[in-house]
Amino acid sequence: MKRCVLLAAVTTSLATPAIAHTGQHLGFGLTEGALHPIQGADHLAQMVLVGLLAARLGGNALLLLPVAFVSAMIAGAFLVRPEFPTAVIEGGITLGLLAAGLLAATRNSVALPVASTAVAIAGLLHGMAHGVEAPQASFLSYVAGFAATTALLHAIGVAAGIVILRHLSPGHLRLAGAAVAIAGVAGSIG
Repeated sequence: MKRCVLLAAVTTSLATPAIAHTGQHLGFGLTEGALHPIQGADHLAQMVLVGLLAARLGGNALLLLPVAFVSAMIAGAFLVRPEFPTAVIEGGITLGLLAAGLLAATRNSVALPVASTAVAIAGLLHGMAHGVEAPQASFLSYVAGFAATTALLHAIGVAAGIVILRHLSPGHLRLAGAAVAIAGVAGSIG
């Protein structure tokens, strides 16, 4: 238990304020899109959590969860309109982090349809957040950039989850999922 508290405290202290939605654009669609998912703790945590959850569930989830997230994220970017209230999106992202953290941290089994639906909803919200910020002049390259970085972060989460399961235990993976969710939520409200 002491390790759990220590890991959660250290992870939370590393959280940075969510700065992903500044409204400022660098002007380079692909580069800007690729950097967007790593510019805020909420985004970074969600992307890694999807990978950890996929590793926890194993089997088909290893591919299905990342694909569900990235597909829904791309759809969200195309569906959102600039006038959509960003507070609603950001609130949904925070709730999505909590949901993913709970799914990753629970001892109970999680049905793949439940996990993939939760992940797709979170992906849709992240895509909407990315879409509101997208530079219209280079929208497609911006979408390609954030989709590629997101897939890479999912792969990192999957790899970390597999390593934790192979060398530690399922309990450590649940702890890692909870710690990442706490860090992301702390960063999103910080």
